[in-house]
Amino acid sequence: HLDERGTNGRHRLPYRTCELFFQFGGTWKLGGYRACINPTATFQNRLTMMNDTLQKLEATIAARKNAAPDSSYVAKLNAKGLDAILKKVGEEAFETVIAAKSGSREDTIYETADLLFHTLVMLAHQNIGLADVLAELDRREGISGIVEKNARTG
Repeated sequence: HLDERGTNGRHRLPYRTCELFFQFGGTWKLGGYRACINPTATFQNRLTMMNDTLQKLEATIAARKNAAPDSSYVAKLNAKGLDAILKKVGEEAFETVIAAKSGSREDTIYETADLLFHTLVMLAHQNIGLADVLAELDRREGISGIVEKNARTG
């Protein structure tokens, strides 16, 4: 359960997949998901819908990454190489921060979707699956952010 700071007593995001995508406290939100998720659906159904969306997106990106550059945005970006992809990830990260700082929920959702998309393009370019990233998040679950960082930096 979240404490009054919303941190589970830690100064970092919780690493449970459901907590990364849903705001607890009775309100379920993630951009357009609020409109398409049936509020009476079970929690498991909601997770399945999220996973389906991410898996479809990941599959679409994988299918398009080696296509002719003029056939899709993903193919065009991949043809330009890793530096171009990283530039887009950086731009989208910056735009996400600006949107969040502005307090606009809609802009934050829109820019976060762009950031997730471009991050998935980057991962696909480097042959890293979303499942690999989620496994790392699962590995970190329950580990203090301070302890985890100290273990990496020695």
